[in-house]
Amino acid sequence: MAVLIGIDVGTTHLKAGAFTPAGELLAMATRPTPAASTPEGGAEYDPEAIWSGVAACLAEVRRVVQGQVVAVGIASMAESGVLVDGGGSAAYPAIAWFDPRTRPQAERLGKQVGREVLFRRTGLFLMPKFGLLKLLWIKEHAPGAYARGAAWLSMAEWIAFKLTGRLASCPTLASRTLAFDLTAGAWMDDLLAEVGVRRALFCEIVPEGAPLGGVTEAAAGLTGLPAGAPVALAGHDHPCAALAAGVTGPGQMLDSTGTAEAVIGAMAGPLLTPAALASEISQGPLPVPGLYALQAGAPASGGSVEWLRQELLGGAGYADLIRLAEEAGEGPTGLLYLPHLAGGGPPRVNPASRGALVGLSYGTTRSQVVKAVLEGTAYELRQMVTAMEDLTGTPFTRVVVTGGHARNPVWLQIKADVLARPLVVLEASEATLLGAALLGGVGGGVYGGPVEAAAAVRRQSRVVSPRAEVAGAYAAVYRRYAGLAEALRPVYEG
Repeated sequence: MAVLIGIDVGTTHLKAGAFTPAGELLAMATRPTPAASTPEGGAEYDPEAIWSGVAACLAEVRRVVQGQVVAVGIASMAESGVLVDGGGSAAYPAIAWFDPRTRPQAERLGKQVGREVLFRRTGLFLMPKFGLLKLLWIKEHAPGAYARGAAWLSMAEWIAFKLTGRLASCPTLASRTLAFDLTAGAWMDDLLAEVGVRRALFCEIVPEGAPLGGVTEAAAGLTGLPAGAPVALAGHDHPCAALAAGVTGPGQMLDSTGTAEAVIGAMAGPLLTPAALASEISQGPLPVPGLYALQAGAPASGGSVEWLRQELLGGAGYADLIRLAEEAGEGPTGLLYLPHLAGGGPPRVNPASRGALVGLSYGTTRSQVVKAVLEGTAYELRQMVTAMEDLTGTPFTRVVVTGGHARNPVWLQIKADVLARPLVVLEASEATLLGAALLGGVGGGVYGGPVEAAAAVRRQSRVVSPRAEVAGAYAAVYRRYAGLAEALRPVYEG
């Protein structure tokens, strides 16, 4: 039996999974992502501990699945990276993507180069999380480590290096460094020279699914993988998940909801226009040749539901939450919940914005509050989708939903009604892991390319359709929601 192995290096968990070429999950292993908090409120990863955890996951999967491993693919969170020295060891701990220590470097880069210039070249909006800013921080605060550095690797690239000994990057991860020219598809040598970062630290860029080489004897001994098994980079976790979900052409969209909600809208090419700049929706490549994505997110979509469950419902189970939402009846509650517990995301980015619940009265019930939180996250999703459609000038007619919260039927129906379009809900929850395995299969010659790999998957899915009358009622409430964040701006920024 041919087996594809996928690896997902995530913020909270390390995962390895074995799949058939048709996408059936045979076995999975997971370990907590080992992280250490810093006194300043940030976090770091020990790269060797990350590798050990991944190796342990792989060994566990191999003990269960004894088929022939024909390919390995690796995906990861995007902006955390490893500065590797000339001997192949980590020269400095990996700074977590959400660590705030690089804010001064971001401010200086904005003044030196210009936020608009950076967007026109990278498709990104200047934020502290990007890899180039982490390198600038290390250069300033740990100059000895910077001097020893020979390569900068994102986390998936680090695992690929540990498996194969090859230093390489891929477009979906390179595009999250702030050093990658989105249109040219290459590192920006002139920018690196301007900011004083060595160009030699940035590796050769190969497409997702390109074979990097085989598993070394040493890595085989640690992981149980067969020596020589082909390895490929699968790239950034969200684009990788989009491939597994079948997002392979323009007009298709992935909505993935965990604590945060990630929305990826596929398009035929970059849109580095003034309107795109104003939207603050980032852009990047997808692992399908010639396909790009608008990428937006709500920082506290699922997080709002968890806050509601833990703080207001006394730790109630998900079944209780669903029951309460159903008790509120069909159609809009009329309440407006702004899901900005962690600030506001695009298309109106405002880190100072905070959550709000508007429209309460003595007659408001607990069930209505529960449903209002679900409605507010759906309104926020519609705001992102509408902004993407305004930019591209075309509708996103296929919306695929995945993530743990896709198991909440009330929430899904609210989303379908608010968006006024059907949702394709994937039953499988490990889309990133599957996408990694599929792109590994491309590198191993199992498929002719990413589109063929996505088409080979036998997906279990269901469609949640909007209800016309209810959708019309939600459209009227959404028009009020659309101005809520701006109306509350003086409250939070005053």
